[in-house]
Amino acid sequence: MVIRNSITGKQFEVSDFSLNSRSLYKFGRTCTALDRWAALHGKVLYWFTLTQAVADSGVTNDRLHKLYAWLGQRFSRAGESFRYLWAVDVQWGRLKNRGERVLHWHDVVACSEGALPDCSYKYPKSHRGMFVRADGGVISFADLHDRWGLGIVMCELVRSRFGVFNYLRRYLVKDYGEFKEVLPEWGSLRRFGSSHFGVESWPEWAYEWVRPYLAGEGLYFVRKGGRVMVCEHDAEGGLRVLASARSPWSIVPCPHRRGVYNA
Repeated sequence: MVIRNSITGKQFEVSDFSLNSRSLYKFGRTCTALDRWAALHGKVLYWFTLTQAVADSGVTNDRLHKLYAWLGQRFSRAGESFRYLWAVDVQWGRLKNRGERVLHWHDVVACSEGALPDCSYKYPKSHRGMFVRADGGVISFADLHDRWGLGIVMCELVRSRFGVFNYLRRYLVKDYGEFKEVLPEWGSLRRFGSSHFGVESWPEWAYEWVRPYLAGEGLYFVRKGGRVMVCEHDAEGGLRVLASARSPWSIVPCPHRRGVYNA
């Protein structure tokens, strides 16, 4: 299948993606969404690294979800917002050197500067194996470490966004079969997750078109059938379309097929 942009004239062929390719594509879209959300709301990024001290503990992504639920409660109580993205990997070094089967997580969290602790592996190590440059105003390092409760917690302010998401991406390029070889149930393990994003996760053309409207109050944004719409409630409680745009991308028809379809 070939798709074409009616504005730029650019076109390319879309082939069937492998499971890994589809995951990487979706992951890239999610990275873009997190970066857009942070820029829109004036947030900074923090690295998270979460490890387990005990091997073969059976701990999987469910424990991470509980940690983020707790973070959500604490941020909400403080009147703050945040978004996150995580990727899971096997600690291959421990598996190779000691035969220990352990998962660990690499995350990026977008929030207000100073809300989370800014730590370092570098000496002098002053608290739970970390040097705390500045503690968090919403979540302290001690609370974060104790709440995780499984091993080392690393939380550090990202000082340069260059390469942030490429760093996480390298944890997804491993084949799913590699995880399955370590533990059969890990073959179906979800490899990454994130907060829910709205317009920030839309394709570039749609996001750039709708961005001037994002500061408006009482507006709703709808994407459906290759079309994006800016809406508001009318007097009867329904939605009234204020503006709309259609995707410039469409499928180039094959010789044996009639019509052009929106991509």
